[in-house]
Amino acid sequence: MMRALPADDVSSSHLAYLHDRVAINHGRSQAYGTQGRCVPGRGWEPLPLEDESAVDELRAEAGLRPLADYRALFDGQCSQ
Repeated sequence: MMRALPADDVSSSHLAYLHDRVAINHGRSQAYGTQGRCVPGRGWEPLPLEDESAVDELRAEAGLRPLADYRALFDGQCSQ
């Protein structure tokens, strides 16, 4: 899929979601913060990140909103 990116045959945001899903399912940290869970009393939180300081830059490169915006989107869906 990475080779298909330059040809616009695949969406960079879809690749980011896939990358994170595979990483989490294999017990590794994620790069883009697309995978998370509701934490009682705290709302939605991403599962472990490879580099929290770089996550928003990576998200922007993949065409994703900043992690804070993504978190706010899901916070309302979590039972507090």
